Amino acid sequence: MEIKPHPSKRGETLDHFEGQFVGGIGAFSEACIGGEKLQEPLEVVLFEGSKQNGFHARLGDAHHHLYEGPLTQAQVSFTLEVFETDKKGAVLNVLKKDSNSLPFSVQGDLRDFVLNTAHKLGIKGALLYIQGKSKELHIYGHKDIHKLNDQTKTFDHVSTPAEIEGWGNLSFIDGDGNKPFVHMHGTYTVWGKKKGGHYIMDEKKRLLLESANLTIWPLASLIRTKQEEDFPTWKI
Repeated sequence: MEIKPHPSKRGETLDHFEGQFVGGIGAFSEACIGGEKLQEPLEVVLFEGSKQNGFHARLGDAHHHLYEGPLTQAQVSFTLEVFETDKKGAVLNVLKKDSNSLPFSVQGDLRDFVLNTAHKLGIKGALLYIQGKSKELHIYGHKDIHKLNDQTKTFDHVSTPAEIEGWGNLSFIDGDGNKPFVHMHGTYTVWGKKKGGHYIMDEKKRLLLESANLTIWPLASLIRTKQEEDFPTWKI
């Protein structure tokens, strides 16, 4: 099956998305999901579907409250990193069965595993999907649609086991193989409460897995570069 990155710009709406999409993560400044209108900063935990068959989303607000359902209106704020595919229906199931997919059982540090695997296999870009249980998890949301930094982020820390499911991607800053950039957004369930946000995976705050299944779909390349935001985004 064909899968290719579809970068977006600030201010774009659902009218800009022609085709079938999967694995989208990023940020919205407003949305209407499940009939509920939201005028606030939102982490896009998942964006998928098409105009023809309808869009579906999972969104996390600044308090990590999770909204999920049909998405009928939205506006991109910082970015929306989404992949276009030629398949319809339950795309996740199709992707997992695709001959290009690489399934792994993972324990320990998720970021280290992704980067080590990419280096070993010569992967220059990828779509990522994780499902399982974390040992320790750091998450952020955000409260400002114009700036994204440590002052505008809202944080949560889960030091007990949590059920997680998330999407992400691996790219390389300016195409430099020594400058990988991996990030994931997803849901996390603790004590029966399901929340959503941006998984933090860096040298200081690790995403440690008890056990999880990771699927990697390699791409020919995925380049990230400094543009008009506070952080590098996909090269358009």
